[in-house]
Formats: sequence, C-alpha cells, structure tokens
Amino acid sequence: SKGEDILSKAEELLKQVGANEAAGPENHNGTVESCNIRR
Repeated sequence: SKGEDILSKAEELLKQVGANEAAGPENHNGTVESCNIRR
C-alpha cells in the first residue's frame, strides 16, 4: 500500500540521518532534509 511505502521511505531517511549524525558534521552529506533536522 502507499501508506506502507511512505513509512518505509521515512524509515530509510531516518537511518540516513542517524548515520549522518553518527559520522559528525565533517562527514555530513549536505542534504537539505538532514541539515534542517540538524538545526
């Protein structure tokens, strides 16, 4: 279903952001989403 697809995409984004946070700002990939979350 579309709802499940959106949820799975959201989970992937959260994993990416978590990896960015763990890597620290020097390794930040600079995507708008994770930069906005970081602020």
